[in-house]
Amino acid sequence: MKKYLMTGIAALTMIAGFTSCSHDEIEPLTQEQITRNQYEYNFVKEFGQIGEGQDWGFSKKVTGNVTRSHWKNKNMYKDMLIVPDAPTTDEINTVTKWFSEKESPDSYNVNWSDFFVWQISSTDNGKSHMDQLWCGADKNSMEHVNDFNSGNNPDEAWVGPATFMYNSGTAEFAYQESLTNGTHTVYDHFVCIPGWVIAPNDPVVSKYYYVGFDYEATGTDPNQNVKRDYYYNDWIVRINPGEYKNAVRIICEDLGTTDDFDFNDVVFDAVFDPIDGANEIVITIQAAGGTLPLYVGGKEVHKALGVKTSEMVNTGLKSVPVAIYRIPFTGTRTWSNSDYDNIKIEVEGNDAIYVLVAPEGKAPEKILVGTDYTWTSERDKISDVYDNFDDYVQHPENYANARWY
Repeated sequence: MKKYLMTGIAALTMIAGFTSCSHDEIEPLTQEQITRNQYEYNFVKEFGQIGEGQDWGFSKKVTGNVTRSHWKNKNMYKDMLIVPDAPTTDEINTVTKWFSEKESPDSYNVNWSDFFVWQISSTDNGKSHMDQLWCGADKNSMEHVNDFNSGNNPDEAWVGPATFMYNSGTAEFAYQESLTNGTHTVYDHFVCIPGWVIAPNDPVVSKYYYVGFDYEATGTDPNQNVKRDYYYNDWIVRINPGEYKNAVRIICEDLGTTDDFDFNDVVFDAVFDPIDGANEIVITIQAAGGTLPLYVGGKEVHKALGVKTSEMVNTGLKSVPVAIYRIPFTGTRTWSNSDYDNIKIEVEGNDAIYVLVAPEGKAPEKILVGTDYTWTSERDKISDVYDNFDDYVQHPENYANARWY
């Protein structure tokens, strides 16, 4: 009968000595098992014995409004999303002035599948000859942002002249130019600028991103020919990532080390797409404090954030915008947190690919929390930031109706 050596850290150091024993009696642990045993040992040593029934947040029922609906009109945004404030006069003036004075600014990349688009301003060329806004994850998947012309937007739902895009993309933007004979789409005439570049000390402007377009017409008739000036103020829109009200947050350890316990190696939010029958989960990567290749729902998180695998981002060393994408969901929605346990989180270790787990009553490699949880900075142990964490580990019953963070 085969046996596994599961007697703690002391036994782990003796694995090599057992390789000469009969294979029928003892089977040596794999490196993955050794790593997980070390992790379990270090976790219990640090935080105490794990309480009975500790589920790490993955068995609790979802609270709040979980009604699924079609996107019939903008009046439903408020039910499912945190809707941003309409642009203020000061914001419009500040952003327009910056784009009008900066020639050929460097563009920044953002990676969002779900986002708001809001009008800021446009020049006479923009109002007269830029008729449609297009966006997408690449040039082959561009789609029209409906009812969003650069001039007077007729769609005046309560959120203002804005459109919410879902399952779309922010890698590419384009407009349709109508001065020349026939309307055609103009690509590669846009820049995306973070608000903190425009006005770093302005608390409103600095929290958004702005896309500006440079107008050009290339008709053969001199009256249909407008040269570029490389000032991207002919049409300016504001974009910001979609934040879903019913999302949960998952914080993870990637097992690269077995004893730092900052639970920020990846931090992401997840929510079922509220569109009835969509069968997708919206993933928002908030932070990547680990330096191993790590995949959430099959997508490598560093790549999604636009950084190298060796870079730790949004944990105190370097800041980048969040990444938003969608993954298929093929199970049955029960509207409990256990549904989110099925999101596959994989780590490429030196010896194996690990799927992060949170087994009941054992050391967690992931923990489910609310989106109001603030993740730790790099190398800040979770219990040093949250005093109740030790008690939460040992006595989960104390937090059935309360939060430890």
